[in-house]
Formats: sequence, structure tokens, C-alpha cells
Amino acid sequence: MLISKKIPFEILWVIVRYCPLSARAKMACLSTTYFPWSGADWTAHAHKYDVEPSSVALRLLILRDYRSQHKVSRRLNHLWSEHLDKPLIVWSPWTIKRFCFLFPDQTLVLYFRHQRFINFVRAIAQSHHLKFGRLIRRYGGDECVKCCLSILKTKRIEMIINKRNKRLKRYCLKNIKSTTALNGRGHLSYDKARALLEFYVSSGQLMLKIRKLEFVH
Repeated sequence: MLISKKIPFEILWVIVRYCPLSARAKMACLSTTYFPWSGADWTAHAHKYDVEPSSVALRLLILRDYRSQHKVSRRLNHLWSEHLDKPLIVWSPWTIKRFCFLFPDQTLVLYFRHQRFINFVRAIAQSHHLKFGRLIRRYGGDECVKCCLSILKTKRIEMIINKRNKRLKRYCLKNIKSTTALNGRGHLSYDKARALLEFYVSSGQLMLKIRKLEFVH
């Protein structure tokens, strides 16, 4: 909008320098030539979010990578990211088709076998004295983190489908049902999947709520 009014970039640069740190970061993404992101900015951003002053650490935090979360507290029934001062919501690692199921009762079940993610979930539960038997299970002889989503109880959820170099956004869970074998337990037709997970507490048990799904076809 500012550019459409033909404000000179020199004026925009002065305005951006007085904007909050987050706004300056977004402008730097638009053009590093006109709105450069300096070493001092990296340091200030890292100090704000209490992470190492590096682009890698900040990128992991912005992308909600679970490996970036080193300071987690509990606030009532929520696990809290002290970095972002928000509820703890992170992306799971990817899991392959073999470990993605849709059951006859319309329950979607995903198993995540990455040991680092399993250790992350277990460490959070143990540090806050929570039970985690419902989450960390054994499947096929391997230890896994199990996440479930009831399609009947969930009307809409954001889903990203990566297909042929395109990112398609869907919200209706019928898209999952139409691509799944429903005669008994069926595998999803996607090659791999991951979930955006919210950590919360219920009756002393650590729980994971699926907030968003992403698939690769």
C-alpha cells in the first residue's frame, strides 16, 4: 500500500527503522537491498526470543520446529513456550504412509518414530511430572509418539497438500476420507504426513491436539 502511493524508498527506510523488530524482519524478507537486516538486528531478535544469535536458531523458532523449544513452562492446563510467550505449538517430524491410518470409527492416527521427537515429548512430561503413557506407545516393535484426530468431532481443520510442486490448502476433512480405504483400517494415500501439535494437560496426562495437517502426495 505504501509503495502504491509512490513514497520514496529512502522515506520508507526511515519509517521501517522505527518499526517494531518483528515488522522490520518482515520488511527484510521483502527486500534485503532496501531494508537490510544487520548483525545488530540478529542479536536483538535473538535476545527478544531468548535463543542463540544465529539465523538457524531463529528460523527453527519461527517455523515452529520442536528442536527450537528449550524453555517450556506450565500455565494451568497449558504447556507454554517461554521463547514466544504463547502456548507450546510445534510441528511434528514427517512420518511415512506406513504409519498413517484411518480407522472405521473415522479416527485418524499418526505414529512418529523419530527418537529425538520421542525424547522431546518424554522430557516435557517428566519435567512437569505428567503421565505420558497414552502418547508414547510401541508400534511394530518400535517406540512411537501416537497422535489421534476424530474426524466426526472435528468439522474443519487446515490442511496443506503438497502435490506436483503445488501447495493446496483444504479445510474439509472429507478430503481425507475420500482418499482412504474405508473397509477396515486403511492407510492414507499420501506419501508422508506431519501435524502441528498443541501441548496441553488433562487429568495429569500430557496430551497432544492436532491443530493443522500437512501431506505430501
